[in-house]
Amino acid sequence: MKILYAIQGTGNGHTSRAIEILPYLQRKAAVDVLISGYQCDLSFPFEVKYKKYGLSFIFGKKGGVDVWKTIKK
Repeated sequence: MKILYAIQGTGNGHTSRAIEILPYLQRKAAVDVLISGYQCDLSFPFEVKYKKYGLSFIFGKKGGVDVWKTIKK
């Protein structure tokens, strides 16, 4: 069995959960990982086979949208 495990990469919460869940999935099946988004600060201890970048807001360190960084991306 093969699993495509897609992770929303627009923050660290989804990514940290995925890092914990992925080893359990890998015990049961062959897993390909897809990450959608690019605002994650965590590094992945596994191979990411697919990366998708779309339109996304970039948030500043003090909250709120960082308009300049959003336009640059």
